[in-house]
Amino acid sequence: MAPGYSKLSVYVIEDSAIVLRQLVALIESSGLAKVVGMSDDATAAVGEILLLTPDVVLVDIHLRVGSGLQVIVTLKAARCNAIKIVLTNHSLPAVRRAATAAGADHFFDKTSEISSAIDTINTLARQRSGGLWVGSRGERNT
Repeated sequence: MAPGYSKLSVYVIEDSAIVLRQLVALIESSGLAKVVGMSDDATAAVGEILLLTPDVVLVDIHLRVGSGLQVIVTLKAARCNAIKIVLTNHSLPAVRRAATAAGADHFFDKTSEISSAIDTINTLARQRSGGLWVGSRGERNT
């Protein structure tokens, strides 16, 4: 990590406690990113995200309360600069289109693309540490 740069901050929204623990371990295993918050409730997550201002939001579509699409739409309306990554078991083309239309920057199928989602987070972390970070609205965070 370049001097003067902190780890990439990630907020995880996931309704399965087992999957949540695994995701946190995978995200933090590289040493490039740190999970700064987590929730299984759409409304609670949005409030915390707007307060914590993480670099990345990793969100499932189906949550204990609310939906990941609701989170993405609300964050977009609030002009949240976090990169929004969807990781879900519900990866039908219509769901992918809805997530993209809502403002998702990346979309991954939880059944087969967890490693790709983690690789994307690590790539974003490396870009940030190298001064190449560009947020979801194109702004540079160097």
